[in-house]
Amino acid sequence: MKMHNLIRDMALHIMSATSIVKARNGLTRIVPKEYWTDALEKVFVIENQIRKFPLNMSPNCPKLSTFLLNRSMLTDVVIPDSFFKQLWGLKVLNPSECPLTELPNSISNLVNLIALLLRDYWKLRRIPYLGKLRFFRKLDIYGCHCLEALEGLEMLVNLRYLDLTNTRTKRLAKGTLGTMLNLQYLKVQVVNTEDIARLRALETLKCYFEDVDDFNKCVKFIKQSNHRYYMLNVDKEISKFYVEVYDDARFGNLECIVHIYKWSHAIVSVGRQCSGICLLIPQDVQTLTWRKCDGTTNLFDMGPLENLEELKIEEWKNLRVLRRGQDEEIIDIHDSPSPTRAPPLFRSLGVVKIYQCPKLKYLFGHGSKFYLPHLQLIEIRNCEEMVGIIAAVTSLPPHSSLAFPSLTDIEVRHCDKMKRVVESEWLPHFPILRDITAYCCEEIMGGPPPYMLVGEISLKLLAVHGYNNMRKLFPHEWLIHLRNLQSICVTFCKGMVEMISGAGQGQEGSIMTPINNTPSSFHSSISLPKLKRLILFHLPQLKSMCEVPITCYSMKLIHVFKCPRLNRIPLQLRLPDIEDLPCIELEDEEKWKTLIWDRPDAQAILQPYFIFYGNCWVLQGRSH
Repeated sequence: MKMHNLIRDMALHIMSATSIVKARNGLTRIVPKEYWTDALEKVFVIENQIRKFPLNMSPNCPKLSTFLLNRSMLTDVVIPDSFFKQLWGLKVLNPSECPLTELPNSISNLVNLIALLLRDYWKLRRIPYLGKLRFFRKLDIYGCHCLEALEGLEMLVNLRYLDLTNTRTKRLAKGTLGTMLNLQYLKVQVVNTEDIARLRALETLKCYFEDVDDFNKCVKFIKQSNHRYYMLNVDKEISKFYVEVYDDARFGNLECIVHIYKWSHAIVSVGRQCSGICLLIPQDVQTLTWRKCDGTTNLFDMGPLENLEELKIEEWKNLRVLRRGQDEEIIDIHDSPSPTRAPPLFRSLGVVKIYQCPKLKYLFGHGSKFYLPHLQLIEIRNCEEMVGIIAAVTSLPPHSSLAFPSLTDIEVRHCDKMKRVVESEWLPHFPILRDITAYCCEEIMGGPPPYMLVGEISLKLLAVHGYNNMRKLFPHEWLIHLRNLQSICVTFCKGMVEMISGAGQGQEGSIMTPINNTPSSFHSSISLPKLKRLILFHLPQLKSMCEVPITCYSMKLIHVFKCPRLNRIPLQLRLPDIEDLPCIELEDEEKWKTLIWDRPDAQAILQPYFIFYGNCWVLQGRSH
């Protein structure tokens, strides 16, 4: 917005009378005395290189309320004690990020001072006595690494904000915080729980405790005071229990998070009974991460966490179950042994991640009482004894409702004993499952489709990597249900011989479907109408993709490389405009000749666009 010259000149004149602004001007001395008038209200001297203050300089500026000196002074600068003696009206003083070792004693008499901001004043050893500052509300000395003591802190009854982190003031004297009943923001390294309990106005807290009893008291305080957001971090290896609590989104994450590392005793939610040593966690936790809790074998005693959205368990050597039960090899996240559906332990759970739990065999056990209405992602990695995500069942109860109605993604990596990612009997419980990503397994889906599975499933992505024992991707019976597939990626599966097995067997031109166990005509080919992306890489034993042609009229990318035994790619493709050709990358020209197009002259038309590039043959339209 343009400003009229006259108005601009008037504004500058007014500011020049009430303010001094010297930002990044390269000043080496403080602003001369003649600029410090009795009308001065604000001084901004920011990011300069001041080396010296005149000796005995004492500005007489009764209206000065704000003085910013941050990042403006060099090492060994001394501010004379006289400098602040006549600045009675000063309310905000900010000389942060300066390498000074001390402040003048005259600061003690700035009785109207509201805020003293000394953040990253890393050489500061001493702050003058603060007990006279009856209006004082904010003290920020974060990063004052050399500062050892504060005098008069217990007199600051109006203090609202106190940050002592990264200083040598590890712990305040007992009772100091008890006088600061108006404190809203507190960051200190070690704190007494009794003092915290008295701070009813507290909105933001960051500290740590050195024993579990104090930590548990603080967790109860969080529960009783209804704080909205928190992050609790338990590290038994160094015997520290970190706490961060926020009510104001400006000062922290908008989540309720608990991280636990190497805790070997019981873990229970607030309100549950516990004998002996135990660790309390709030009932409304949203994200819960455990690492190396080797003494814990199940989570049943912890009690329900109805707000839990993400659960991550990592490196539990003895984890066998999530609740006690007859079958120790089964994880069951429900707290009732009855066959009827029970309220889930984690009602809001959306993400489950299990890493490096060598004794775990199943994520969910036998039966159909599971009910996780919001679960969207299951991720399992490096679980040596894992047999399956869900234990196989012989049949499902009739009219059983969906157990996992929101599950969209399953990812399994390096679980060498797992034969299949999903049992076919459980697929009806995954109505919107879209992505399956698997590393090291024998099958994606075990057995033929269940008879109750009628129509298509939502699966869009199949990604398989490093399955040396996998001989086929899936049997042909599944094709009728996989018409929503958009991407197939199979890489480094040394044992794979055939992608889609069994097609073309039995009656010519038909496949057997499980709906009524009768042949279903596919005419001259099988159709995957939404398939856009096919990647086959480093499959040394692969001999066949499918015995019958597959119609793929939506194809955008085909990449087949290092598949030496694959002599035929039976994909039936539509010849679009040259601009919209799919990108096809093949390792030899013979495979290109096996592609089937919807026009007999397609290969002759496309030959000019098929070139040898690098170490493969590439077909690209004009738009690529």
